[in-house]
Amino acid sequence: MLFLSCVFVAISGHTSCAPQTHFIDTHTRRNEVGDYVIHWETLPLMEGKVDIFVSDNPHRFPDSPMMTEMISNQMATYDASDDVSRKFFLLVFNDRQAAITAARLPITDSSINMRDMGGYITASGYPVRWGMIARSGALLGMTDRDSALIDNFKIKSRLILSESVDHKENHGDLPGVETRIIPTIVPCNYDKRLSHILDGDVTPDMVKDMQVQYLTDLAYQNKAQFSEALHFFLDHKNYPILISDRLGKDRVGFLVMLIQCILDVSHNDIIHEYLESNQVLSASRMVPSGYTYPSEVQESLTEYYRCRESDLNAVMGTLIRRHGSIAKYIEDVLDVRMAEQRLLRKMLLFTGKVTPLSK
Repeated sequence: MLFLSCVFVAISGHTSCAPQTHFIDTHTRRNEVGDYVIHWETLPLMEGKVDIFVSDNPHRFPDSPMMTEMISNQMATYDASDDVSRKFFLLVFNDRQAAITAARLPITDSSINMRDMGGYITASGYPVRWGMIARSGALLGMTDRDSALIDNFKIKSRLILSESVDHKENHGDLPGVETRIIPTIVPCNYDKRLSHILDGDVTPDMVKDMQVQYLTDLAYQNKAQFSEALHFFLDHKNYPILISDRLGKDRVGFLVMLIQCILDVSHNDIIHEYLESNQVLSASRMVPSGYTYPSEVQESLTEYYRCRESDLNAVMGTLIRRHGSIAKYIEDVLDVRMAEQRLLRKMLLFTGKVTPLSK
């Protein structure tokens, strides 16, 4: 049986935490034909072989590996039968250490900005569970293929962070999924913002300042929305959960940052997760006619859709200065007690067994 150690996965006959001898970093993506390209790196360098187990479930793997590679190859390709199924990979290094990896971002036809929050490693060495929380923008303009991709996330509940008080905006439907819409206290009229930018009324620097202020307003003027959202995650019956807002980067980005801080994900990984939206939300993709506008308007459009490290650092710095830590902000302002934060870590961090598919 395969067991998870304190840091990654250890192959053992017991559940005690095996000492970590190597740091293992993994990354998986799907190439242009839909096959999985699996990368790994070990520090210090490790000799030997890596067994690769494949499953549709991140918590259950077969007893036998699908393939074996030399660790020195640092990569392997898994030929997928289609480009919509979702696979998870358990990499076992020399029968001693291992890691679970998956493609975080599905390649969608529409700009729904969807991805899995799993796989990040916390300061204490535990991985965040794959397949528990996904994030996205509005599910609009989707193709049948996009719908099939989302189906493979096996979402049970969808949490929509509304940008309006009456939450009448269209976020798209997800049939068969329980949906909770949490209204805002701080409304945001994206259409009006975009209109001002296209009219040339907003400079690129104004867009940047506006975004920092917006995130800060979310933290303090919109506390009821995020408090309700975080309490939603405390009920295990709601999982897997999809968090959505219009673009999947502002309210969703702020909430994901809060969750990652509770889980003790590293600051670098929090920033990395925030910036992943830039792979989808380019100005040219969101406003195809943008190139016809004056250069300053084009630059403002770029900044409007861009996630910037400095923006998230600014709001995180404000929370830390005012409260001592983001965990204390979550407790004092959002009313999520430290015991509840510990419960969330217990639910979302992978610390137990990897169950064989034969069980």
